[in-house]
Amino acid sequence: ISATQTLQKVTHKNTDIELLTGTINLEGKKKILIGAFYRPPDKTDDTYLNKMKDEINNIRAKHQTDIFLIGGDFNFPDINWAEHL
Repeated sequence: ISATQTLQKVTHKNTDIELLTGTINLEGKKKILIGAFYRPPDKTDDTYLNKMKDEINNIRAKHQTDIFLIGGDFNFPDINWAEHL
């Protein structure tokens, strides 16, 4: 797969969260929106998580027809990943 254009940064309304996204345009294909998120371990309050959720929902609403991939460090130490895959 080759990208016909370089990665284009997507700007976000909420600057309180650590989220970086960009789009890749593939010739003759849907755009791919790639996101990287980091939740600092000290951000344990629901306010931070709600801001993150709202921003991701805003991005999805703006890019409804794009493929959306997000990854990163969500710092959820209490999740039993074996049970929640």
